[in-house]
Amino acid sequence: MCSMGFQHHLLPGKLVGRDSPAICRAVFDPAKPKREVLLRRVVPQEVMEVADLRSRVFGGSDSEINRRRNIYNAITNRIATGSVACFVAVSRPSNVIVGSVDATLYNDKGNLVKYSNAFISKERKVIYISSMAVDSSHRKEGIGRSLLRTVINLATEVVAEEILLHVERDNLAAQSLYASAGFENLIITPSMEWLNFGIPEHEEPRRLQLNS
Repeated sequence: MCSMGFQHHLLPGKLVGRDSPAICRAVFDPAKPKREVLLRRVVPQEVMEVADLRSRVFGGSDSEINRRRNIYNAITNRIATGSVACFVAVSRPSNVIVGSVDATLYNDKGNLVKYSNAFISKERKVIYISSMAVDSSHRKEGIGRSLLRTVINLATEVVAEEILLHVERDNLAAQSLYASAGFENLIITPSMEWLNFGIPEHEEPRRLQLNS
């Protein structure tokens, strides 16, 4: 399979504060009722709920208990670096987490940058999106699009020049979502090889590289 990707140039726009919630109402399936969704950063007591969500969405060969524990540890460790913002979409009024995404801040050499240093850092910064998950019962309600917009707003706020991500080659719905948000083809240059995270492309044939 050939590799493909997308690029989207960030433009100034209305920002969402790092600790400020954003309310969105987005419904693309007229057969489903309108839902109010709160977008904000995860709080510590919600990390296990996020792990449950991602375990259901991504699946895997491990037992459910091991999978949840591993995801929980991964989220906790990422947040502890100070370089990862985990956003959640909370359905109202049930207060159930129905979506999540991680946004990791790097410099263009692939080194982590703490969000607390983002405003004083003179380095060229990029955000890497990972673990985008939406509960199956809440798809086609604009939740993925809203999570993506939250990360784009964050990138603008911390003066990141690009947003980068991978997507499965056969995940046409996700590719359509990113393309509709302005992502365009990305060509990986030698200076950007860190985006492969040390994994040869032929060993990871189902993933695409995209950036914004």
